[in-house]
Amino acid sequence: MATPIAGSTPGKAATSRKPPPGHAQKRRPAAHDGGSAPLSGSPTLFSPLAGIPGIGPKRAAAFAAAGCGRVLDLLRLLPRRHEDRTALRPLAAARPGRDPQGVFRATLETVKMARPGGGMVIVWALFRDAGGQGRARWFNQPFLSRALVPGKEYFLFGPVAEVKGTVVLDNPEWEPVEDAVPPPVPGALTPVYPARRALSDARISPRLVRRLIARLLAGLDWAASFPDTDPKGPFPRLRQAILDAHWPRDPAAGAQARLTFAFFDQVLFQMGVFERRRALTGEVSVPEERSAPPAAPPFPVPFPLTGDQQAALGAVLHDLAAPGGRPMNRLLQGDVGSGKTMVAFQAMRWCAEGGFQAGGGTPAPDVQPVVPGGTPSDIGAAGPARPQCAFMAPTEILAGQQHQAFLRFFPETAPHTGLLTGSLRASARQDLLAALARGEIRYLFGTHALFQDDVRFADLRFAVIDEQQRFGVDHRRALVRKGQTDARPALPTASHPVADAGPRHPTLPPDSPRPTVGAPGAERPTVEPDNPFTPPGGAQPTGGPGAEGPNTGLPPPTGGPHLLLLSATPIPRTLALTMFGDMDVSVLRDRPPGRRPVETLILPGWQAALPALHDHLDRGGQAFFICPIIEKSGRSDRASLGEARVKLAKALPGVTLEAISGQQDTADNLEAMRRFRGGQTRLLVATSMVEVGIDHPGATLMVIEDAHRFGLSQLHQLRGRIGRGGQGPAGPADLSAASLPHPQCLLVSPQAESERLDILVRTDDGFVIAQADLRLRGPGDLVGMRQSGLSHPAFSHDLPPEMLEKARRRAFELLTREPAPVRDWFRERMAESFGPALATFMDGG
Repeated sequence: MATPIAGSTPGKAATSRKPPPGHAQKRRPAAHDGGSAPLSGSPTLFSPLAGIPGIGPKRAAAFAAAGCGRVLDLLRLLPRRHEDRTALRPLAAARPGRDPQGVFRATLETVKMARPGGGMVIVWALFRDAGGQGRARWFNQPFLSRALVPGKEYFLFGPVAEVKGTVVLDNPEWEPVEDAVPPPVPGALTPVYPARRALSDARISPRLVRRLIARLLAGLDWAASFPDTDPKGPFPRLRQAILDAHWPRDPAAGAQARLTFAFFDQVLFQMGVFERRRALTGEVSVPEERSAPPAAPPFPVPFPLTGDQQAALGAVLHDLAAPGGRPMNRLLQGDVGSGKTMVAFQAMRWCAEGGFQAGGGTPAPDVQPVVPGGTPSDIGAAGPARPQCAFMAPTEILAGQQHQAFLRFFPETAPHTGLLTGSLRASARQDLLAALARGEIRYLFGTHALFQDDVRFADLRFAVIDEQQRFGVDHRRALVRKGQTDARPALPTASHPVADAGPRHPTLPPDSPRPTVGAPGAERPTVEPDNPFTPPGGAQPTGGPGAEGPNTGLPPPTGGPHLLLLSATPIPRTLALTMFGDMDVSVLRDRPPGRRPVETLILPGWQAALPALHDHLDRGGQAFFICPIIEKSGRSDRASLGEARVKLAKALPGVTLEAISGQQDTADNLEAMRRFRGGQTRLLVATSMVEVGIDHPGATLMVIEDAHRFGLSQLHQLRGRIGRGGQGPAGPADLSAASLPHPQCLLVSPQAESERLDILVRTDDGFVIAQADLRLRGPGDLVGMRQSGLSHPAFSHDLPPEMLEKARRRAFELLTREPAPVRDWFRERMAESFGPALATFMDGG
C-alpha cells in the first residue's frame, strides 16, 4: 500500500460521514491520473517521460529531479515490497502485532476525526467486509477525514493494535479498490513503491508511480528497445527480469529480479573497468598475474628480498621495460611489513639509472650495481635529462620517513633526491623546484604538494603512490599528468636481473615471451552468450588485444608515467581483480626475516593495560597509546587523546610521553616523532594517524582504547606499527630484536565477546582478516568504493565475491565475443550508468 497523494487539501473535522443516497463515484480521465488506459503510441525503454500521456511538463520535471528522464530510468525505480492481493484476508483475522498484516479488502462505513488534546488529531474509520466489522485509526493526518469516502471499498495493510480490548488497524496504508491497477502480468503480486521527496512535492504519489509503470509495461515496444529478440540471446530474459522486478508471480521471482538488477549494474561497472584498461594499455584484456620471472634487487641492500618481493619486482621491471612505451598500471598490495616500499625503491632506481640510456632502446652497458657509499660512473653525468621518479605519501611524517629510508639504503643518491612538503620554507621550495625542472632531482618524495601547479618535472617517468587508498581520484590524476606527454623515448625493451639465474645484469632477448591471455591465434573455448542479468557459469575470461573482437572505439593511450600504487590494506583476490580490474596486481604475503609475531589481547579497560606498559617501558621498549578522537564534544563517550594524556601522566609518573594529532602543527608532530624514534620519548599518545606506514623498531607495545570503534583494517594497520625490530637500519644502532620485550597489542574494549575483535586475536594474517572484513561489511565498504567520490549503481549492492567474478567474466564476454549490435547496446548502457563521471573514470578516477 502507498501513502495518500501528498498535497491533498485537508478539511475540518467531520463528526461522521455516510454516503448520500444514490452516491456514485466518478473517476478522473486516465490522461490526467496516469491510470491504466492504453498508451497512445508505443514507447520504448529510451522514450522520454515528457512524451508519455498522463505525465506532462510539470510531472516530467519532477521525475527528472528524481533521476528519471526516460522510461528505463523509471523502471529502475524498484518497489520496496510486494503485496499478494490475490489472497485477501478477512478483517476478523487481524491480530495485535507490530508486523504489518493484510491485505484486507473492506468497505468504509463511517469516518470521523477526534482531537484528544495536546494538538493531536486522530482519524477513526469503521470498515466492513463479508465477515464483520473492523476499525482503523490514523494519527495527525486530518485530511483523511475528507479523503476517505464512505461507501467506497479500500485495500488496507498495516500493523494491528489493541485499544480497550478492540483490535484496531494502526496507521494502515490504504488505497481505493477502484484505483487499483490491473496487473500487466495476470496473477502477479502488487508492487508498493517508496515515496520520494521530489515526486511528493509534485503530487506524484507512490500509487501514481505504480499506475504509470503498469501502463508502460503493458504498452512498451520491447522489439524497438533491443537490437534483437533472439530467444537464445540476453534480451528476452532481460525483458522478463524487468517485469519480475515490478510484477512478479511470487516472492522468489521478485527476489531473483533484484539480484539480477544488482548483477547487471556490476556488469556495467566491470565493462567500464575493462574499457579504462583499454584506454591505459591499448587492449581489452585480463590483467596478467605473473608474466615475468622473479628479479633479484638491481641495487644491493643489506638483507635478502623475500620470494614474493622478487616476484613483484620482476613483474614491475618487466612492465617498465615493456615494448612500445606502454605505461605500467600496477597495484602492489601486501600485508603490514611485507616489504612493498623496497620493491618500489628498487624499481625507482632501475627506472632512473639502471635501465635507461638517453635516446636509446638498450640498457646502459656501463651501469653496475651501486655499493652503498660509492658513486656510479653515470650518476649526475651531463647530457639529456634522465627519467625522474616521484614517491607520494599521504602525510608529511610518512613522506619524510620514506625519504630518509631511501637515503639510508642508497646514500649515493643524496645529491639527486629531494623532499617536497607543505611545510617547506619558501626559499628552499623555490630552489628544489628549480633543480627539479632542470632534471637535477631524479627522486622526489612528498605529499599532496607534489601535484601543485608550480611543480614541474623535466621528465617524470615513474610515479609511486604509497597508501593509495588515502588519496582521491583527482590527486592521483594530477600527479600522473605531471608526466604526460605525447612523445618521449621508450625505456629499453628489457633488462633486469633474475634471481639465481646467472650474471647480475643478464639481457633478455628482444623477443622474450610476454604471455598475453588470448593472444591472436590462441585457442578459444566456445561460450554461449549469457544473460547479463543471470549470473553466468561460462568460461574464464579469454582474449587479448582486440580479442579478435571489434574495435571498442576509444582512443589509444598517450605517453604517460608508469604508475605503481602501494596498498597495505589486503584485498581478497576476487575483489582485487574486479574492483581494480584495469590494473595488474602483485601480492606480497611473505614477511621479511626478523619480524616478530605480535600477541594480541582484549582488555576491559585502560587500567588493565598498565602492568604491560610498566613491563615494556622498564625493559627498554616503547609504546603507542591510541585514542579514537582528539577531544570530546557534546555527550560523546569515546576515549579522547586529551583525557589519555592526563590519566597516563598520573598513572605513569616519570615516563616521558608526548602526543601527536592532526590538529597540531606539522612541525610539532615531526619533532615529536623524531624524539620518539631517538628514544627520548618512551610513550606516544596519538590518534589513528600513526596507522599509515610509521616504522619504528623500538616500539613493542600498542594499546588501542575503544578498539571496537575502529575498523578491522585500521586495527591491523595499527598493530603493524610494532614488532618491527631486526629489519635493517631503521632505528637506533643499539636496538636488537632479542633485547626488546615480546611485542603486544592490547585492544581495550568493553565488548570482550566481539566477533570482530576476536578475529585479530586469532590471526595476524592480513588476508585472512580482509576476508573476514569482507564477510562482515561487504565488498563496497571493504575497498572503500562507496567513499571514493565515484557514484555508480553497482556500489548500492553487496554482491558476494563469486558474483563479482561472474560479472567480470560476463563484461569481458560482452566486449570481446558478442556481436556488434549487442556489444554496442551494452556499451551505451555502461556509459549511461557512469553519467557525468564517465570521463573522470576513464581518466583514471
